[in-house]
Amino acid sequence: MIIELPNYLPKSLQDYLENYLTSNDFQWHFLKDVTTEQSNNVPGFHHTPFKDGVPNSIHYDSILFLSHYIRNTLNLDNLVLHRVRYGMNIKSSTQLEYNTPHLDFPDDFPHKHYTALYYVNNSDGDTFIFNEKKRSKNYSVLEKISPEKGKMCIFDGEHFHASSCPKKSNYRIVITLNLYDPT
Repeated sequence: MIIELPNYLPKSLQDYLENYLTSNDFQWHFLKDVTTEQSNNVPGFHHTPFKDGVPNSIHYDSILFLSHYIRNTLNLDNLVLHRVRYGMNIKSSTQLEYNTPHLDFPDDFPHKHYTALYYVNNSDGDTFIFNEKKRSKNYSVLEKISPEKGKMCIFDGEHFHASSCPKKSNYRIVITLNLYDPT
């Protein structure tokens, strides 16, 4: 299951989120590798306002509404928000097609889970969703999602996936929300 929804939010909210996350007041944190796996050393920035089911920053409240929208979209009212992560990939000359494939939950996570990606700005730097649900030496692409401001992509969190860095745009900002079904 992969759901792509352009213009998921009204234009005023799209603009608000882009302005909010690109303002001088927003606190980004440097990463040596955007996947935190430290395998490709592709630098970028992140801010994780909600982690392991607990608010982690003052920036959590401004995005809480998105988890409610996702529950409505999936028609799954019992989903529990596990993590919210803002990610900024910066323009790169790397020759990598995509960054390190990964899961947002541990491999042995016991519940059905979902990954939702909200694209904050227009950019190049696709998201790759792979067929594989186990770590592999060779990943096969199930779907490639192009970042478009306002687009929401929701998929089964058991699929390995990877971001890629923009080659033309200066940056690519994505809000990742991870939810799971506790039943």
